[in-house]
Amino acid sequence: MTKFRKLSGKDGVLSCHKKTQFHKAAHLRAVEFQSRYSSTGAHESDIQSVIDNNRRTEVEANRAFFVSVADIVMTCAKRDIPLRGHRDDGVLSADGNDPPHNDGNWRSLIRLTVRYGNTVLAQHLKTASRNATYTSKTVQNEFLQAAGDLI
Repeated sequence: MTKFRKLSGKDGVLSCHKKTQFHKAAHLRAVEFQSRYSSTGAHESDIQSVIDNNRRTEVEANRAFFVSVADIVMTCAKRDIPLRGHRDDGVLSADGNDPPHNDGNWRSLIRLTVRYGNTVLAQHLKTASRNATYTSKTVQNEFLQAAGDLI
């Protein structure tokens, strides 16, 4: 742009730009940004705070799940109840229904607590990905090893 007289006026570049959808959308985003930033809760709506809140919620849910599962393992260990059955692999249903075969005391106790209202375990079994349910024999061994180390 070399002639600044075409900048303003009824048919000027600025007037034409102000009518475009791009300008209107950018203006709305700017107004929204200013209102969020200037509000008293601006620190709660910035992206870092949202990520931190989500992370904190996820950590609390994971801790509640691990407390429930560790309690079951510790109960079995204190009572000398074996954890494993003949087939204790595979998906553990979140509805609490028993499978046709014996899959071990630990998995049965998880289902029992789900049936009787442990929503933390039920929610975890429903939402966790298949490789992150933490119900395998490896996890059982790790719980027992950690308990042994503490004792």
